[in-house]
Amino acid sequence: MIKRIRQAAFLEGITGPCVWSVRFDPDSDSPVGIRADAAVSMVAEVAVGSEKVRNDFDEISIFKRPLFNATWNDMDYCWEDLVERGEAGFTLSPTEEGREVVYRSTPFWYRLELSDTGRICYVSVSESEIAGYKLAPMFRDGNTPVYRSVFEAAIDENWDGLIHSRAGFIPVEASPDDWRDHMNMRAERACSESGAEWFSDYLLLLVEFATLNLQSVMHGVCDDPVTLFDGWDVDGSCPKGLYTKSPSPYIKGDRVVLLADSGMDEFSHYGEYTISKVTSYRGVGDHLVFEGLDLEDLFLRTLGWKVIPARARTGEAISAVTNASSGCASARHAAPIVWRGKENPWGNTSTLLTDYALKIKQGGNAQLYHLNSESFLDFFYEENYSTCGEEYPLPVKEDSFVMGMAASPEKNFLYPVLFDDTALDRYFTTRCSRYGRNNNRDLFCVITVGGDNRKAIGTNFATMEFVNSADPGGKWSCIGSRLAFKEE
Repeated sequence: MIKRIRQAAFLEGITGPCVWSVRFDPDSDSPVGIRADAAVSMVAEVAVGSEKVRNDFDEISIFKRPLFNATWNDMDYCWEDLVERGEAGFTLSPTEEGREVVYRSTPFWYRLELSDTGRICYVSVSESEIAGYKLAPMFRDGNTPVYRSVFEAAIDENWDGLIHSRAGFIPVEASPDDWRDHMNMRAERACSESGAEWFSDYLLLLVEFATLNLQSVMHGVCDDPVTLFDGWDVDGSCPKGLYTKSPSPYIKGDRVVLLADSGMDEFSHYGEYTISKVTSYRGVGDHLVFEGLDLEDLFLRTLGWKVIPARARTGEAISAVTNASSGCASARHAAPIVWRGKENPWGNTSTLLTDYALKIKQGGNAQLYHLNSESFLDFFYEENYSTCGEEYPLPVKEDSFVMGMAASPEKNFLYPVLFDDTALDRYFTTRCSRYGRNNNRDLFCVITVGGDNRKAIGTNFATMEFVNSADPGGKWSCIGSRLAFKEE
């Protein structure tokens, strides 16, 4: 009898709902977690290019997220004519009207526990509804999957001039006003991704890779800007021009963005160029030749220089990582990445989160607004947020913002926190700096996550950034987006 009871209990544990979990030590500085529950002993390797790797999460339905070609029906507010990757007719570059490349995400439930100091200590996900678990906020119910864009939003100028999720294009960077117009032109229910998608992705990422420092897993994705110098100043026998310390992370043919300091101790976007030649000079460094760059004008107008990778074309990562769900196009500097059907979730352009807004007040404090209802989503009108959104007061530094995203299990969303507030873990645990001087007035800001490596001051991959509405040029106009649709 005892044996049978034990066998029954064992079988019940096997046949009941599985949960995949990770635990973090809230008292440790290590970002590495310990796999728990059904995730014990599971392996999640990341591919480089087309190499084959072991990722046990590929066999779990909520992690599979297959790719499709699908057409958005703006009359019935749904996707139709789905063709899965691997089936005849699938392409990463569809040209039919309304045709996009999307991934399908299956509903899942989660449990998130924080320590007394607010640090993440336990994250668990399940394919089934379980007592104590909540439905991930990107889903309307527990039965209906959602479809989201594989690629960052780009415009097919040769076809219809509208934004799409298709391969082969440079992602769009625009102002919030322009994004509103792009969405309105695309479809009645076209919109940008919300914080719900990013919160839900964050949960899966933590469980899959068991680390709070997720960028350490996606190797080859990003780097700090590389400082340049005039080699002629070091050795007068060298050609005058821009040099890096050897070995240079860039090679001939790389597309890069040149950042320059005009004398205000702040680097800003100078131009995007292709490196046409790299020559090493012993004792000096590697001489980089930028195609089309007017060196005389550069040296006349600026005092310091840095270089970062240019935006990758959509499809570079998806087409390269062919044998795995997670990986990067190559092990080289700033290679574009793919994770579970989403290309470049960080590291290319920033993604505007339409359900957040932030007002920075004259006194140095800030008010975060979060909209729970999509009916109010309109990042152009501040009053929608202040009258219809939930309010969360935040302390900010007077002139400099160093921010991240923290997870709130009660509210089902991510919210910004100061990086020097050690009580909270950061979204992707990386760093971003932004400067905003309020000039004795309140500032209304939008919030983005992800890249923005064209006009960034330093790197801000996979973090939140503030964009000042009082700055119509520069940072205010370099926002990216991911196309989404409000489904019925």
